[in-house]
Amino acid sequence: MKKLLALLVAALLIVCASLALAEPVAIKALILPKFESGEMAGDFPGEAQYYYEGYCMGGEEYDIVGGFEGNKLYVKDGIALYVTGMGKVNTALSLQAVLMDNRFDFSNAYIISTGCAGSAIEYGVMGDVFVITA
Repeated sequence: MKKLLALLVAALLIVCASLALAEPVAIKALILPKFESGEMAGDFPGEAQYYYEGYCMGGEEYDIVGGFEGNKLYVKDGIALYVTGMGKVNTALSLQAVLMDNRFDFSNAYIISTGCAGSAIEYGVMGDVFVITA
């Protein structure tokens, strides 16, 4: 029994050491849509589906500690996608959780926050398009 326990502890230490030594995945662009209305592929698209199908489908999926339950970070060829949830607070909390994950290197990444939003009547009318640069 003691030998089995020692073997399990040694295996756990080896796994932990290999995870600590692993190079973080370099991310070139992080895309942050606000919602997806259904599945990530193959149905009526929300904000995330076209990005997923175009850039991340077939890549790796990661759970993010501190992120929303069920949301994944999708990564393929240096492009990452995370559905943040609607609103400034959800976006800020999601972005913080993603950027704090040590498995990824965002030091040279472009961050693209994308999605639909409304505007006050004083600033726009139906059909106006705003391109925000800062």
